[in-house]
Order: sequence, then C-alpha cells, then structure tokens
Amino acid sequence: MKSGFAGLLKFATGSAVGATIGAAIGVLMAPRSGEQTQAETAAFLQTAKAEGELARQQAEARVAARFRDKVHDPSALTSQA
Repeated sequence: MKSGFAGLLKFATGSAVGATIGAAIGVLMAPRSGEQTQAETAAFLQTAKAEGELARQQAEARVAARFRDKVHDPSALTSQA
C-alpha cells in the first residue's frame, strides 16, 4: 500500500514540476504581451461575431426565398403579409 502512495506522490510531484517548467517556457517564449494578445483575441472575436451574424442573415434570406418560391406567395414571411 505504501508503494502505491509513493508512486502517486512521485506522479503528482512530476506533474507539478512539468507544469511549472512549461508555464515558465511559455511566458519566456511568448511572441507578444498579454495585453496585445487580449486585444488581438477581442478583435478576432468581434470579427467572427460580425461574420457569423452576416452568414445568419444571408441563410435566413435564402430560406425565406425558398419558402416563398415553394408556396408561390412573394409576400410570405415579410411584413407585407
């Protein structure tokens, strides 16, 4: 039973040391500052959100046009109906 605990302790210690070394290397090798990375990430997310909204609007328009064609009613799904 004691060897199982010792193995677990060695594993936990190795994991902690590895994580610490990995984090230190990551900080030292980072190509830009945290603020710059946050700004770039925010800009990317804003662009992705805008593009997603545009894609949603285009898909909605395509579906509505197909529906109008299927029901032979050009005013279906519009405010004119």
